[in-house]
Amino acid sequence: MGAACFKAIASICGRGERQAEEARTLQSQQLPQQQQPLKDPPTQPSPAPAAKAASPQVDAAAEERKKAAERQRIEDENKRAAERTKAEDEAKARAAQAAQAAQAAQAAQAKPKAKPKAAPDPQTEEEKRFAPNGVAYTKKEFISYFGAKDGKQKWERAKRAGPR
Repeated sequence: MGAACFKAIASICGRGERQAEEARTLQSQQLPQQQQPLKDPPTQPSPAPAAKAASPQVDAAAEERKKAAERQRIEDENKRAAERTKAEDEAKARAAQAAQAAQAAQAAQAKPKAKPKAAPDPQTEEEKRFAPNGVAYTKKEFISYFGAKDGKQKWERAKRAGPR
């Protein structure tokens, strides 16, 4: 077990395979003689000073990521608010449309009012007037017999005979 740990530590520390093998050989020779557990191999100097030097850059990058995340959150929130507003507007439009349809249906079901009877139009086809021969004819008959121009003139001068 000690050899496996040492190998893992050696590979992490960057030693080559040959150096790791030499260290295992040395360890196996020492263990039976001393019967002591292997001490931790010497470690490389800690990278703390380098990390401290890079800290302002790391902090700036982290701060920029936070700002970007905040901008994205605000943008997403604005999109959701716009979608809610759009959905509310669509719901209002559907409600208004339904109300108009209901009013139209109610109006269609209502009984139509009776139209008042209008006085007969004196220019209608049913009205008859007396021709020069003394017989009553409709306007259409006047125009077909006398022609368009003369028929209209004679119709205007003729006396009314009353409706049929």
